[in-house]
Amino acid sequence: MDRYDDMLRMPRPVSRRHPQMPNAQRAKQFMPFAALRGYGDALAEKEIAFVPRSLLSEEDAALLDQTLRELAAALRRGERPAVELEVFEPRDGGEDGRLRAFEGRLEGISPELGLLRVAGRAFQLEDITAIWREGEA
Repeated sequence: MDRYDDMLRMPRPVSRRHPQMPNAQRAKQFMPFAALRGYGDALAEKEIAFVPRSLLSEEDAALLDQTLRELAAALRRGERPAVELEVFEPRDGGEDGRLRAFEGRLEGISPELGLLRVAGRAFQLEDITAIWREGEA
């Protein structure tokens, strides 16, 4: 017999001054906290799969160019089509980076500046690897 076995059968102590704390409140005491600020972000950065920048094939480049022309025409007609983008984000100006997806309403295309605006964000045309109108992807 273990020396604490007798405690297992004892009733739970109840305080007369302090009401019993709800289980949800008790659980909050043991929730994890960020002891090291930024550590979670650093770990997440390590998990990102970085890939080298690659050139689009002629077929993909032609398809992207055609889609951009159609979107520019839609903008001239006063439309703001919903689009999905796949964008290459370089890491610290290097030749490697990651591919990210963005979606939103197209706000403008500026070939002179090499920019495309979607949902308040500007993207370099050279970094866009694919673009689809809503429902095409």
